[in-house]
Amino acid sequence: MLAFTISLAAIPARAGYLEAVGVVWGTAEEPLLATPGDKDAKLTVTLQNLRTPDKGEADFVMCGIVATLKGYPFKEYPFRDVSEHEEAMAYFSDSLSFGKTATFQFRLNIDENAKPGVYDAVLTVSYFKCGVQDSTQYTLYTYSMPIRVKVWPPPDLNIVDVSWEDGSGRVISAGPGSNGLTLSITIHNPPQNYMYDVKGTLLLAYPFIDPANLGTANASISGTVQPNQAFTLKFTLNVEKGAKVGVYSLPLMLEYYNHWGTRKSQMVYVTVPLEGKEELSVDVDQPRTYPGSLVKPKISLRNSGTAPIFDVEVRLSSGAQQLSVISGDLFKIPVVLPNQTVDLSPSVYITPTASTGVYQATLSITYKDIKGNACTDEHTLSIMVLDRVMGGVKARIEGNPVTTRQPNNVSIVILNANEGPITSVKASLDTSGLPISVISGDVPALLDRIDEGKEARLKTVVYVSPSATEGIHYAKLNVAYLDSYGILREESLPIPFVVKGIIDLNFKSLEIAKATFTPGETVDITGEVINSGTTTARMAEVSLRADRPLTTTSLSTYYIGDIDPYSTVSFSVSLDVSRDARPGTYKPELVISYVDSFGQRYSVVKPIDVRVVEGQTFTTLSPTRAAQTGGAGISPGQLTLYASIALAAIVVLLAFLLVRARRELIRTKRAG
Repeated sequence: MLAFTISLAAIPARAGYLEAVGVVWGTAEEPLLATPGDKDAKLTVTLQNLRTPDKGEADFVMCGIVATLKGYPFKEYPFRDVSEHEEAMAYFSDSLSFGKTATFQFRLNIDENAKPGVYDAVLTVSYFKCGVQDSTQYTLYTYSMPIRVKVWPPPDLNIVDVSWEDGSGRVISAGPGSNGLTLSITIHNPPQNYMYDVKGTLLLAYPFIDPANLGTANASISGTVQPNQAFTLKFTLNVEKGAKVGVYSLPLMLEYYNHWGTRKSQMVYVTVPLEGKEELSVDVDQPRTYPGSLVKPKISLRNSGTAPIFDVEVRLSSGAQQLSVISGDLFKIPVVLPNQTVDLSPSVYITPTASTGVYQATLSITYKDIKGNACTDEHTLSIMVLDRVMGGVKARIEGNPVTTRQPNNVSIVILNANEGPITSVKASLDTSGLPISVISGDVPALLDRIDEGKEARLKTVVYVSPSATEGIHYAKLNVAYLDSYGILREESLPIPFVVKGIIDLNFKSLEIAKATFTPGETVDITGEVINSGTTTARMAEVSLRADRPLTTTSLSTYYIGDIDPYSTVSFSVSLDVSRDARPGTYKPELVISYVDSFGQRYSVVKPIDVRVVEGQTFTTLSPTRAAQTGGAGISPGQLTLYASIALAAIVVLLAFLLVRARRELIRTKRAG
């Protein structure tokens, strides 16, 4: 029969004959983190035998040691064994002599909702004394002691570096509009933590886009990340063109298996720099020139990016013997800012023996980006050498058209289209055989110099004969000068004078049918149009413009056609006086409109006066009225009155018949 000596009280870790000298996750040689949610985590507890032998006895050696671990009643205890029992058990298979230590490993699951911190637990240890021969003398010794078990927070995964890389792995800067760049994120794994098969999911927001436009970017590494070791995830991203330079924060979800084989998910935040990206564009002029000449091709460097370019060096070199860079073979520019353009003009000499063809020079550009990376760019400058053909001078006239029968101010403009300046320039205008003569101004002219591509303006006054026909008359501009090589050259250039005649139309012999008109009558107007100018007025017509109470009719317009110079044509027009017109003088306008030889329409307006008076009222004396006079008959005075009234009526009737006959005559003429 076994005898048991049991101590149930919680004693300090050093109480009794055993002391807990170590409580650690993992092993004493390699402690590991244990965090909420870990499964089958190994908790190692190390006990030391402190039991001294009684006097005269041999050492007390412990055998059959069993340890159990559980929580205190009514205290938070987030641990269960791997079978989800509240009490975990571990064994020590060897004997434990005085001063020696025994290691117990408990396989525990940690509640995923556990809070990081230190938890109190009860460690109960049972053992027998080794070497007892009589089994009936076995004594089971049991001791309980408190220990403290720590739950760690999730590992502190620190981001130690975030950078952009190009396709070759070179660290560069990124900016608005960058495409296909690699965002490299380096993360430090803390001590006591293993990571296996790490996968990272970057949750994207403006202005970052993954190539598939899914809103996320993924990266992973296989194998093991050792404790206290860094690992790098690389994501391929594009940057929106409208993005602003600055710093952005993106969430990164990390998933991995830890050293306990538990699948972990952990969110970290990545600070992503957007410093800007340089974008160098080079525009190289491709000049044309001649043997023995000096050219200065224009080279434009433009930074259309969002980051500056530093330490720019531009070199121009050529292996062709026909080209010689005499200045500007090396340009140094400390910095080219975003949206800045730098223009360079090296001087290149073409030897006189150069043949016709294209000669090339190499433009080499080196610079540093915002990260200090050395960058190179190379372009070709092509110079086309042509046979020497002088451009000569060109001329034009300003001030056309010129008008007959009067002075006209014009300018003769001379353009130097030669290569290089021209000097000792003489210019004269030959108008012989033309109805045009020079009466004053700068012609003939003597000019000291006209630079290449520049103009000289000669102000001149010319008179055009009244008999000149309309159209273009060509004069000759004779120019003599010395070119840039000192050779005398003479040129004769046509100068076109556009001659325009004068049209001078006026009204004459205007007649209005009578001096006054009464409401309801028609106003007839006749007259003549004379052209006192030097050219024909075309598509001429006479019309009336009037406001109420005067109204125009179809007879208010009279079409004439052409009116030759110094000729006269007749016309007749009319308008009506409305029946409600009040007495007064009205001013309709008589208009003659015409078109000149260039298709432009003109008009001449002449106001006229139309006087309207009240209409006359006639009274008829009835027999009854006569009888009422006393029956004495008509007196001599009354007879005279009646005679006057009758005479007036006859005059009005004759006037009406005359106007009507005149209208019929006008209609007959127009119909003819």
